Amino acid sequence: MSEIQPKELTREDAQKIMESPGEVRGVSIKPNWEFLFEKQGDKANVLEKEFERVGYPFPFKDIRPMKFYPIGYDMLFFALSKRVLNLSNQDFFDMGVYGAKTSFFLKVALRYFVSPSDVLKQAPSLWKKYYTIGSISVVEEDIQNHRIVFYLLDFSGPYERSFCHNFRAYLATILHLVLGVRTVCEETKCSFEGGSHHEFVITW
Repeated sequence: MSEIQPKELTREDAQKIMESPGEVRGVSIKPNWEFLFEKQGDKANVLEKEFERVGYPFPFKDIRPMKFYPIGYDMLFFALSKRVLNLSNQDFFDMGVYGAKTSFFLKVALRYFVSPSDVLKQAPSLWKKYYTIGSISVVEEDIQNHRIVFYLLDFSGPYERSFCHNFRAYLATILHLVLGVRTVCEETKCSFEGGSHHEFVITW
């Protein structure tokens, strides 16, 4: 079944997104733009024009990795790229894999991750390196049966699940790099669609 194309984002929609509290580091934003330009080439330039159209120009080329930016810019990226570049859920997932594999923070952390338990212990602090809002909680750790459940708490707003597909790819990739086996991550609850929190289930 094909995915339903969302309506055009208006300036009013963009304002609601940009007024949401919280910040995100440039190191989280930049790989998404790099992925687009790598896969779409000059076609990705239209996205910068869309940011201008909705009233929030964002100079991708000047992103500073360690600087914090309003989280609205990140969420606008997901909303606008889905519309103007017709990105699919799989595209956002692939983007998340790219982001995880090129992440400076993750490259450093992986030096100390030798087991899934190491990942789970560090997951909450790793999240805080990227975002000033929300928190990660590990609610189920069943290594023997190859199942882990994460909650993403206090992370809601007028956003879309494009972010969630991107983030579940990030989670799956971290465990894949540690375990060396294929991992699957599914979102089973989503606060963007009325849930009290996000729930991600990883199996392998």
